[in-house]
Amino acid sequence: MTTPQPLLLHPISFETNVNMQELELRINTSGTHVVALFVRSVLLPLFNTISSKDLKTISVVTQCEYALDTDALLNAFDQDACLQIDERLAQDNFAKLRDISIAFYEDVSTAFYEDISGMPDLQNVKFLSEIGARFPRLIDKNMLTCVIFAS
Repeated sequence: MTTPQPLLLHPISFETNVNMQELELRINTSGTHVVALFVRSVLLPLFNTISSKDLKTISVVTQCEYALDTDALLNAFDQDACLQIDERLAQDNFAKLRDISIAFYEDVSTAFYEDISGMPDLQNVKFLSEIGARFPRLIDKNMLTCVIFAS
């Protein structure tokens, strides 16, 4: 497996946006290696630039053009990066932040929910629990929601 290289992006900063109340970040990808780059090279640096004390909602959406590989996605959500994001967003200067969601959408042709009763299978529940566990402060504050959708 190759090590993800940092994305070379024009620097994005929210330091001057002191009134931001909602933030939604989306990535459409055909491979989990891109998700790993997104977490480490986009989310982490971007969250470190947020200066608004009025931020109430953050949504991170991953649109996958393939069947979700939960093991690969767990690797993509690097534990160290997630803990740094968790620590940053749990700080007192985000006192108004109440809702952080991480959503995974997958292509309908790969139907993630196989059980006809509509309940997610145990592997998916375990995956969502493991993603959530990478953000312990946000979980303790009851601020984090992780979901999977088949589109």
